[in-house]
Amino acid sequence: AEWALKLQMDELLDQFTRELEVDFAISEPGLGRFRVNVFHQRGNVAMVLRYITAEMPNLDELGMPEQLKDLVMLKRGLILTTGVTFVGLGIVLYLQRASLIQNEPERGEQMLRAVLIFAALASAGWLLIVMSLRGRLSLFMLSTALIALLFLDLYGLGRYVEIDWNDPTPGFAAGSPALEYLKSDGGIDRVDVIAGAWQPNMPMIERLYAARGVYNPLQLANYNVFMGSVGFRGSPAYNLMGIKYLIGGKKEPPGDTNFIVPIHDSDPSVTLYLNTLSLPRAMVLFNSHVVEDHDAAFQAIHDEAFDPAGTVILEGGQALAQEPGVGTVEVARYDLNEIAFNVSADRPAYLFLSDVYHPDWQATVDGDAAPIEIANYAFRAILLEPGNHVVAMRFVPSGWFAGVIATSVALVALMALILRSVWAQRKS
Repeated sequence: AEWALKLQMDELLDQFTRELEVDFAISEPGLGRFRVNVFHQRGNVAMVLRYITAEMPNLDELGMPEQLKDLVMLKRGLILTTGVTFVGLGIVLYLQRASLIQNEPERGEQMLRAVLIFAALASAGWLLIVMSLRGRLSLFMLSTALIALLFLDLYGLGRYVEIDWNDPTPGFAAGSPALEYLKSDGGIDRVDVIAGAWQPNMPMIERLYAARGVYNPLQLANYNVFMGSVGFRGSPAYNLMGIKYLIGGKKEPPGDTNFIVPIHDSDPSVTLYLNTLSLPRAMVLFNSHVVEDHDAAFQAIHDEAFDPAGTVILEGGQALAQEPGVGTVEVARYDLNEIAFNVSADRPAYLFLSDVYHPDWQATVDGDAAPIEIANYAFRAILLEPGNHVVAMRFVPSGWFAGVIATSVALVALMALILRSVWAQRKS
């Protein structure tokens, strides 16, 4: 039994390392059974536990009315709850507000506003439906009104979704000494924001290069997995990403001060640290190791013998085993969808770029098409022959033209339906 338990935990740990999320169930005698979800969010490990009762509650235990017992025993029929549903739900919300306001009195006005908005939107929706059923509102007017109502609902949700009692604008650090120092660097090195005084997505807004940013559900999976496995600040995987600057607080340093050293502390909110072990985001590597699949690449980059400054792990391409040569990289252009480098190498080598790999990136070397290999599990590499080269990459989304065509067809169809509806109304 102990061997089986250890095997199961090893499998769960391996799954969490690969996917950054795992679900399982545990039972504790005398306590109960729980469903557990462990996940990775914003650089931290979090866990949610849900208690599973062993006995299903009956209607009496749920406090249901006697009439419901008769209804659920009927063999035929359809039970509909309509009309006053929103009124009852509104009352429940208002009563819930009355109980919650005792714990958070400062949010009483916010709770009341939420209940009133819900009541107004629900009432407006039912009013529109009733008017349409009684023939006082055409189908076109009903559709237009419902779309407008939906817009107001979504706009209101987005307008107040990030409610905070503190002023968030200082976190964007506009005009702060540390931000000006970072802007003066002018390179493509990444920044890691650790201090809570700065917003985590501030570098993106200021056109700097953030290592993490805010939690993003559209983040590419390979990069997300890589970020979740870098370990400590200053690890080989961390340095591989080209994180040159760390934004720390005014008290404790964000890592080992043997290689993470303060370089700018005149800012009243944060201290700027230099990662002296950081590798360039673009570099020439003269040795490569080709592995059999994606999982093998993950294992290889976390091997203790892996040196990201001298070898690149590839999932395809050509293996290189030779003495290191002389190579240089100069950034010629670095935009959102187009980048270019002037690269020189005195022997066959790979240009490694610690930017996320995506199949829609296309590359050329001296104007000729060149394949981009998946490098170090999540990044890019291009094979170069000895000599001086101009390496360019351009992002060409494969679904762009299909999306434009589908959108155009949908717009034409929508306009046709609107014109047909208007014509039918005038004719009648």
